[in-house]
Amino acid sequence: MKFEYFIFDDYLNHKKIINNVVKNIFKSNTLLKIIKSKKIFSVSFSIVLVDNLKGKKLNKYFRQKNTIPDILSFPFDEREKNKYILGDIVITPKMLEKNYPTIKEGYLKLLIHGLLHLLGFDHIKDNDFKIMSRFENMIYQELNN
Repeated sequence: MKFEYFIFDDYLNHKKIINNVVKNIFKSNTLLKIIKSKKIFSVSFSIVLVDNLKGKKLNKYFRQKNTIPDILSFPFDEREKNKYILGDIVITPKMLEKNYPTIKEGYLKLLIHGLLHLLGFDHIKDNDFKIMSRFENMIYQELNN
C-alpha cells in the first residue's frame, strides 16, 4: 500500500507527531483491508490544521453548526492515474488539546475517524454509526497493542 499525505499547518508545529501517527495508522491491517476491499492500492490525502475561528467558520458553512469542531472531513473520491485522492481532513489543534489526554492520542483518534470518512463511512444513521465505530475501535485497539 502506497500512501502520501500533505500537512498544511500555519500556526502550530505538530508535524512530527502527525507524521508518526499517520505512519502508524497505515500499519493497521484493518485499515489496509478496508482500503484494499475498495480496490485502492495508492492513496493521497491532506491534513489541514486550522485555528478555532477558521474551524468554526468551516463548520457553520459546510454543516450549518455554529460550533468549533475538532475534525471535519471533506472526501474527494477522485482517481488520478493509479492514485486515489481521498480528500482533506481538517483539524483544530486547540480543540484536540482540549478534548484528548495527549496530543498523540488526539491525532490518532481523529485521523482514524477522518480517514474512515474519506473512505466512505459515516455515522448519520444508527447502523452506520455502529459500523464506523466498530472499525475505529478495531484500528485503535490494533495500534495500541
